[in-house]
Amino acid sequence: MRIAWTEDLALGVEELDAQHRALYAHVDQFLEAMGAGRSPDLASLLEFLDAYSRDHFGAEERFMREGGYPEAERHAELHRAFTAGLRERAEAHRVRGATASLAVDLCAWLTDWLREHLRGADAELGRWIRARR
Repeated sequence: MRIAWTEDLALGVEELDAQHRALYAHVDQFLEAMGAGRSPDLASLLEFLDAYSRDHFGAEERFMREGGYPEAERHAELHRAFTAGLRERAEAHRVRGATASLAVDLCAWLTDWLREHLRGADAELGRWIRARR
């Protein structure tokens, strides 16, 4: 399975959209390795996701607060849930290493996140941003 960024996912804020494109590229690279039967670099992806979640979620939440987005707290809670899930998977990697089951779990979890969060909560944010312009 592969995923690709499409412009219908754009929020209309270049900083946030660029970060989303980078996320899609990293996850797609991971999925490509999985699909080709290669061992994906779990440590590298987990490190990227850790930095991404801090940087991107911080930027998105700052944007929502400064713009007065009415669903900002609910959206931030989704970010906290992602961060908790990421911590669990990073801990599993630390304890057990780069197992096939962790790779499969991470793959499923990330694709669910991209489908649900970016096409759900982030799409709502994008509609709100466009309506205010």
